[in-house]
Amino acid sequence: MNYIIETPCVKDCPDRSATCHAECEKYAEFVRLNELRKKGKLEALEKDYIFYKQRQKRVAKKRRSKKK
Repeated sequence: MNYIIETPCVKDCPDRSATCHAECEKYAEFVRLNELRKKGKLEALEKDYIFYKQRQKRVAKKRRSKKK
């Protein structure tokens, strides 16, 4: 799920103003989707980390048993 959400803000936007990010519905939706994307990435990283730690434990256990 690695994809890029393109910002609705463009140089020549007709709705552009000094406070457009506070009022723009398109930008608010962009921020909401981007936060969801980041959370999805965080969850994936957490799962990868758990698998990494479990593998480390298995490898360490094998090493200890080979020394005997």
